[in-house]
Amino acid sequence: MKKFIKSFAIVFCFLITSSLAFATTTTVWNPAANPATTGLWSEAENWTGGVVPEGDFKVVFNVPDVYECILDEAHSITQLVMGDNNAGDTLRVVNGGSLTTGAVWSAVGYNAPAIMVVDSGGTVTFGQHMWIGFLDGSDGVVVLNGGTVNVSEMTGLGWNGGKGTVYVKSGELNLANIHPEQSIGDGCLIDIVDGVMNISGDHVSKIDNYVAAGKITASGATGNVLAYFDADAGKTIVKDGLPPTNVTFQVDLSQITDLYEDGSVWVAFGAWDSWYDMTDEDGDNIYTVTVPVEQGTELRYFFSYQNGPDPWSNYDEESVPAECSDDEGYRLLLVEDVEIVLPPVLYGGCGEASGLVDITDLEGGYIKSSNEDSLWTGPNSNGSPYGERIKILNDKDVNTKFLDGADTT
Repeated sequence: MKKFIKSFAIVFCFLITSSLAFATTTTVWNPAANPATTGLWSEAENWTGGVVPEGDFKVVFNVPDVYECILDEAHSITQLVMGDNNAGDTLRVVNGGSLTTGAVWSAVGYNAPAIMVVDSGGTVTFGQHMWIGFLDGSDGVVVLNGGTVNVSEMTGLGWNGGKGTVYVKSGELNLANIHPEQSIGDGCLIDIVDGVMNISGDHVSKIDNYVAAGKITASGATGNVLAYFDADAGKTIVKDGLPPTNVTFQVDLSQITDLYEDGSVWVAFGAWDSWYDMTDEDGDNIYTVTVPVEQGTELRYFFSYQNGPDPWSNYDEESVPAECSDDEGYRLLLVEDVEIVLPPVLYGGCGEASGLVDITDLEGGYIKSSNEDSLWTGPNSNGSPYGERIKILNDKDVNTKFLDGADTT
């Protein structure tokens, strides 16, 4: 424990001193000094320095009971510190607004209360750590109302004794990392309603632990939290919903003659909204992939394969017959709450392959057959008994069994 405290103190001091190493100008949001204020970030008179902060600025919010700050255009600064020794009131990033901080920590609720709201069409990108309710006495709140928050390094709610809360009402919270213990401290909460939290890498076990501790909820309840790792996207997805259903897709390419050697085969959702590589592990020309799909999804999909050296331009998209497609030509599947294994379907067809082999181009002999259920035995060279005649197979649609040793007369 002493080692951990010592290490943390070193890191904390480094964060503080590294921020001071920048040649930054500190400016404070104080619209109370501007009688004509409309509350816009872009009004120079709302800032103590008399200029709109852009570039090497440390922006501080610590004047309570003033107009909330409205950001409706793009700005980049070095550091944002809200609730610095006094209540920081509210920063609202609206449609068309974006705020990007530099490679130094920023805080919403450093050691006093502060609120940041990101509305639909707004974006905030933290260039390093995002602390929400950092020190004791702080109460930081971040609300996503359809907007996007991106964090480049670590995220901490109550990281060093404060209180932090994130409400993802809608929109996206995109995190680079999450600590297994410190990212959501005691008394802190992330609640997800219609939005989503994405975390780079596989952190499902960490999320499960936070859910079990009541620190991550969905619509106010731990039982509503859905957390899973999307291997193709390389991220953990956390949202309000039911667990996905595994759907196994299978396509039969036995009738395809121009599949490029070692070429790719895909199942694509919608108009290439997403696609997944399929594999043929046993060499039987049936390609398979299993994909987790959200329950209740009415899935539109089709198959495609590579027919030339460049998979981005040399590929074929199947034309699905009308009897097994929707009005737009897609295959259709309603995904329910049980695992689904779809049978192999012929590429460009509605049913399974018959299993018959086309022998119309066979050269150099005849194939003799019998429709009997058991092998023939007899003295003739073709295995037939006396008086039986084996007909030459001319109709490839007749289910037959083939006899070794059939003569060619």
